[in-house]
Amino acid sequence: MRDSVGQLESLQDELATTLQKSEFFAPMPIITEKLQDIENEIARALGSLGGVCVIVVTPRARVGTPNLPGPQFDDVDIVVRVIENVIVNQSATGTKIPASAVAEQVAANLHHVHTASGKIILCQQMGLVPDPDNLIYDVNFKTKFGVTKQ
Repeated sequence: MRDSVGQLESLQDELATTLQKSEFFAPMPIITEKLQDIENEIARALGSLGGVCVIVVTPRARVGTPNLPGPQFDDVDIVVRVIENVIVNQSATGTKIPASAVAEQVAANLHHVHTASGKIILCQQMGLVPDPDNLIYDVNFKTKFGVTKQ
């Protein structure tokens, strides 16, 4: 049995690692969506770990040209979500780094990243996500890749 990781999971891991290498993100957890207990990880990050976290969501891939062999995923959407519990984050135990500043640094650190497999990550937009409890920003990126049979 082969122990391999697909391109989507590999891309997600590489982007999380890229963010973790930046000192800016040291005071906050970088969470990948594939964690089995993501809800508890987020709750812990927003409560006792400083009040802000970054989540690298599992990318979505669409085939734009189905007549090509592969398939060729020429529309791969990547979302990196920043969640802030403002009360905790701005308290004495919080990071005091607002979600908007974190989102800007996510964009700055990942835009034009060249991955190990040759993908180029391009920032598309950043925006506020309505939420009654927390301050949330999504930073959206695009890339593309093809898949071959093994």
